[in-house]
Amino acid sequence: MKKLVVVLVLAVFIAVAVGAVVNIIKPEDTTWKKVRVADDSLYPENYEYVDYKNEVFYDENEHPALADQGLFWIKWDEEKGRPIEVPADSEEGAALVDPNKPTLINIHGMLVDGATNREDFFLNPDIDVPSEFDVEYDRTNMLYLWIRAGYNVANFQYHRFATDMSPPAIEGKIWLSDSSTATYEGQYYQDQNKKWIENASEYTVSEHFVGEYLRAMSYLPDTMGDQEIHVIAHSMGGEVAASGLFLLTEMAAVGQLDPNQLPNRYTLMDTYFSMNIPFNDGTYYYIGPKGHIRWSGKELCRQNTAYATISCLEELEANGIVMEYYYNDQSFLNLAMSKEIKNRLLKIAAYVEIKPDWSSYSSNYAELSNGHNGVREWYLCSKFGTPAVDTKGNTAPSAGITTERLKELKGKYFRYQDGITTINAQDDVFVELESLDD
Repeated sequence: MKKLVVVLVLAVFIAVAVGAVVNIIKPEDTTWKKVRVADDSLYPENYEYVDYKNEVFYDENEHPALADQGLFWIKWDEEKGRPIEVPADSEEGAALVDPNKPTLINIHGMLVDGATNREDFFLNPDIDVPSEFDVEYDRTNMLYLWIRAGYNVANFQYHRFATDMSPPAIEGKIWLSDSSTATYEGQYYQDQNKKWIENASEYTVSEHFVGEYLRAMSYLPDTMGDQEIHVIAHSMGGEVAASGLFLLTEMAAVGQLDPNQLPNRYTLMDTYFSMNIPFNDGTYYYIGPKGHIRWSGKELCRQNTAYATISCLEELEANGIVMEYYYNDQSFLNLAMSKEIKNRLLKIAAYVEIKPDWSSYSSNYAELSNGHNGVREWYLCSKFGTPAVDTKGNTAPSAGITTERLKELKGKYFRYQDGITTINAQDDVFVELESLDD
């Protein structure tokens, strides 16, 4: 059974103390020394954290709908041509993993229909031509392309917490203990009957990602991590990944995770950096949540989740995690990023504008309405075939290049130039530009 509730018996020495008592994990000396460059608001006092592996669970007896939330390894159903998810914190899930293979961990974005639907990562049916990817099934599953390419593949599912029509409300559940945008009490979600359920956990979505990741690794041999671990996240999932990966580096620093099991590469696919609506005078109007970061207890950095997110990303880069950022040229998410955020991101990642103009496949497809998901589709499918190139013939950013090559592209800005009308990246050409203003 997935995620049994852990009952802790702790001695309470302060008679006046009221409420839950948690086991605090204090820093330990390790051979891996973390570089800390993030905003101070992200760190708890004395770097003391709860025991995420053993304490951060959803109570599935009280909240049975949450059994489909968390980290799942994927196995492929050959007969039905679809993925099957198996809990990562189980022997059955661990049996699907080959530590000698590279690993992909996939995090979805906002899902307003997440109460009744979960993301299986099939290509948009309006543009899907399975033969284009040598797929023998009626539909192209993008995770199948990676399994076929020799990867262990996992999904982190948090769709019941991502159903709010208001993106700032979801952000609050990723970061904060007291979000100004909360619609209901505590960490709330929608069950399968679309009923809102309150107080599912005292921990944030990103902290649950950390607990799930640590438990998954505990089921695997010590050699897990010898091969690359690659995390990809789309849209709102980018905030889950940024905060979650930041916390994983903290877990390695305080002895809760083998540093060898930290991810090596992180791909941002049209990431949501909150909404900072720009004005002509260079200022912006912020519409995201405010409050206190749950794990640190401190006020959110600049009371703005975008600045907390970029601070986390800068810490990832300082600790050797290689990053790449892709956005659609019509993306409102990119337009709503402040210039400061964009320039800070360019310093630590390859920065890539793509244009998924695939209307030639179907009159039902429009870049304006479909391009946001098109970023995810382009990246996942770019693992297949020959890597994209730039106008000088060098390999350009895509899933098809090695992480070592990607390291060389940090701080470079690319724009999609040719191959725009096909999903397959084999014919894609990018031009490298001097600055984001070009």
